[in-house]
Amino acid sequence: MSVPYIVLLDLDDTVFKAAWRDRFKPCADGVTVAPRLWDTYNSESIHDSVITEMVELVRLLKRSGYEIWAVTSRPEKWRSMTRAKCHEEGIPVDTLLMRPDDETGIRSPLLKPALVVEALVARHGPGDSSLIHRHVAFCIDDRADVAESFRALGVVVLQVHADQERVR
Repeated sequence: MSVPYIVLLDLDDTVFKAAWRDRFKPCADGVTVAPRLWDTYNSESIHDSVITEMVELVRLLKRSGYEIWAVTSRPEKWRSMTRAKCHEEGIPVDTLLMRPDDETGIRSPLLKPALVVEALVARHGPGDSSLIHRHVAFCIDDRADVAESFRALGVVVLQVHADQERVR
């Protein structure tokens, strides 16, 4: 059996300081579907600074041989900007998984695990329920609900900070 080699990495509030953009969310809970307001929120991410310790950890993981899969709730239309920002900040990303454009505004904790499983099936073909365990070493995310979704699949999760203690 092969050793799991993929690290799943969230971006906003995990490696990028995104809390300052909360004022652009369409509502306090961040759930309301309002694509234009979410566009402002996402477009402003180009101005995010990084959480230095997390960037150093990701670089170390990459040097240690892990494949880094960034898994973000940002819509697909922000792919080129997101890739450019990761490159500019020296964040090594091998694969970038993003929400489909037609799913704007929904913050389902099941979105990221679904994106990962879909990408694994595309790369390795349909497999049994152990597909994610055979390839994913662990996940790094800030949201408790997303962490729980991955844990429910048997994935080890490093939660970088509590949702209420986001880095500003």
